[in-house]
Amino acid sequence: MNDQIANSYFSRVISEYPDTGAAELAKKSIEASNQKPN
Repeated sequence: MNDQIANSYFSRVISEYPDTGAAELAKKSIEASNQKPN
């Protein structure tokens, strides 16, 4: 799974389940993928 697909998946999790642990993990995953060099 490439970063763009992962980010859109995580974004959907955040928008559909904003107050869950899954959303917290998704936010961390997006931040981590944004920080690593390409």
